[in-house]
Amino acid sequence: GLVRIMRFRWDHGAVLPEEIQVNLQEHEKHWFSKYNKNLANYMTSLHGLDLTQNTVPPKSLKIQVRCLQEYGELETESGEIVMLTMNSEHYLPLSECEPLIRQGVLQHMGS
Repeated sequence: GLVRIMRFRWDHGAVLPEEIQVNLQEHEKHWFSKYNKNLANYMTSLHGLDLTQNTVPPKSLKIQVRCLQEYGELETESGEIVMLTMNSEHYLPLSECEPLIRQGVLQHMGS
């Protein structure tokens, strides 16, 4: 039922694969679309936090990263100043690394 369709949103994203769409009835497609919009609005209200990412808790709150470019100073939430220079390696809080990983500044050493 609808719980299965909601699961599709979390597993496949905002656009369902064609092989799933063709098997849905019209009311299910409509429900999926409304659910999608409601979820997007809710995540926007959380300053753009994507709740569909990282649905499994991290194994560690800190990760090993390598800096891929000259970045300069990074002040962590704890007030520590870290110099991010080309090829430098650091053990930093995951929450502070994620945006820099997405920007291509840092690389997670585990991946």
